[in-house]
This record gives sequence, C-alpha cells and structure tokens, in this order.
Amino acid sequence: MSFFRKILIAIDDSAPAQYAVDVGLAVAEQDHADVVFAVALEPSFVARDYGFMVVGEVAEMLSDELSRSAIARAERAGIASTAEVFFDDPRRGIVDLARRENVGLVMLGRHPDPPLIRLLTRNIVEEVLRTTTIPLCAVRRPRIGKIYHRVMVPVVEDDELAKIATDYACSLAKAFGSTLLFCTIAGTGGAATDILAVARRAADACGVAAEGIAVERAGKLSGTIVQSAAAQRCDAIIMATHAREGIPHLTEGSVTEAVVRTSDVPVIAVRR
Repeated sequence: MSFFRKILIAIDDSAPAQYAVDVGLAVAEQDHADVVFAVALEPSFVARDYGFMVVGEVAEMLSDELSRSAIARAERAGIASTAEVFFDDPRRGIVDLARRENVGLVMLGRHPDPPLIRLLTRNIVEEVLRTTTIPLCAVRRPRIGKIYHRVMVPVVEDDELAKIATDYACSLAKAFGSTLLFCTIAGTGGAATDILAVARRAADACGVAAEGIAVERAGKLSGTIVQSAAAQRCDAIIMATHAREGIPHLTEGSVTEAVVRTSDVPVIAVRR
C-alpha cells in the first residue's frame, strides 16, 4: 500500500526544481506512488505580445517541453505520471491542484533568496506551506542517499510540534523501513533525556528503528539542526511547524523555515 498515494512535484527549468524531480521520483518509486507534475505560469504572460509571438505561447512551449521530459523520466522508472500546465499564481495553483488530486506530499525546489528580498517577500515554499496542511518537502541540493533511509527528527521540546513530527515520522519510517534519529538539545538537565525517551517509545510502539542524540547548541537552533543532520549522515529531515503569520512570525520566526532555507538534505515540513 502506498504511503503518499500520489506526489505533486512542481517543476520549472531551475536547478532546485530539477533536484526536486529527482527526489520525488526516488520516493515515488520506493512508495509505488503516482506523480503529478505541475508547471505554473505567470497569468500576465497571456496578454504580452511583442509583435512576433505572444510571450504566453513561448512559455507554454517551454512548459510542454519540461512536462514531457519529466514524464519521460517517470516512465523510465516505471512510475505513472501526469502533468498540468496552468496560468495562475503559483501558490494558489499548486495548492488547488494538490487538493484536486488528493496528493499526500507536495515536492518543491527551494530557490535561494537574497537576504534583503527575504525580508520583503516570501519564497513560494513558505507561501505554499502556509496555505495547505498537506506535508511539503523542500529540496535545495542534489539528492544525498535514499531520502528515506536515515531521517532526522528534531524534538527540541516535549510539546505539540514534537508529537506531530514524531507521529508523522514514525508512520513514514514504518512505510519505508527508515531509521529515525531523534535529536534534541543538550544542557537542559534531565529534560533532554525525557524528550528523547518519549520519542523513542513512540517509535518502539510503531516497530520502527530509532536512535536518539542530544547535541550542544551552537548559534542558531536551525543551524545546529542542519549541522547535526550532516554530521549524522541523515538523508532527510522531518519537522512540524505552526506556520505562523503576522507579528508572531516576525518576532518569533520559524525554526522549520530556517532549516528549509539552509538544509542540504530535503526537509519535510508537516502542518498540524
């Protein structure tokens, strides 16, 4: 039985998007899931005419080429796939398509943002994350490992987010035969031991292989998580997020979003 059922992979001609295709197909092949490729085109392209060809027509041609290439890659892996090209706001179009197709995972390439621009606008990954409760996997770099072999699950506190991430990670690990690495922060007395014990018990109850480590915090919490994932040779990270809006987002930020922005391995963000 497929864990995700169907995976939506947003594609364009950028390197991160193509990395996302590679990751998405690797997961779909293992999971026996179908794939739907999505290409979002700027609606204003339709009205732009430079005399010899409407820009929208050029964009559609390139999108069709991207779609055919992605479907061909899926076929070579024995994965059933379809593609949809649409003129719409990327966030709205991706979320609407994910709902219509009843997908279990949205896969997006995470493009780098200049620091100043990040203060003024949101990346499409963050936009989609705030709009849907479907788990989202963000990919910045080429695939490392099998994606589902050794998965880090940060459980910094014994709270709602830790439980959401733990429960989801255990379900995924059971489906893929993954080993989970629960990670918390050392230096909090017996709290770190208790937090890891709770997570390990949840994994044991699901029959999932799991380890636990407490690491020293070095600078930002997101940086500590990313560095630990690399040091422990994890090939994915699973985190839950509140997806805060407004003032709470500006004042408290989001550790999950910070990890998404800097992690070299795919990050699956889960909304409650």
